[in-house]
Amino acid sequence: MIRDRLIEGGHWDLKELLTLSLLVYRRWEHLGLKAFLHHHILDYMEKLTRTPKIIYLRKLQLHYIYARDQILHEVRKWTLAALRNLEDDLNMIRKSIKTPILAEEIIPMLITYAREIRDYIESTNAVKRLLKQLRVIIE
Repeated sequence: MIRDRLIEGGHWDLKELLTLSLLVYRRWEHLGLKAFLHHHILDYMEKLTRTPKIIYLRKLQLHYIYARDQILHEVRKWTLAALRNLEDDLNMIRKSIKTPILAEEIIPMLITYAREIRDYIESTNAVKRLLKQLRVIIE
């Protein structure tokens, strides 16, 4: 059974991820795999905005500027952690995977795409733009 989320608590369900990645890759190849990973990162970021801490900070931001900055910091920090965890976990299991297409093509692509997304988040204000679009932060 496929759960509604691939990322829980900053960690990926690797069995689900690899099973779905194989299906996505066979149907839509590289671009599909990249879109699949982007989708789940965005889904995780949106989920983070509904944690009790962020909900509390959202209420405070009307009166305290630090609350908005703290929301940005928390969502960014946990998103980057999830991407780092994915890279680390995939690097760790890569050699033990027996399916050639997973070990030689899909896992390296997932690692590359996770790194690209992480680098993009670190070098831009993408989190801030997304949270504005979701109306999580106000200016």
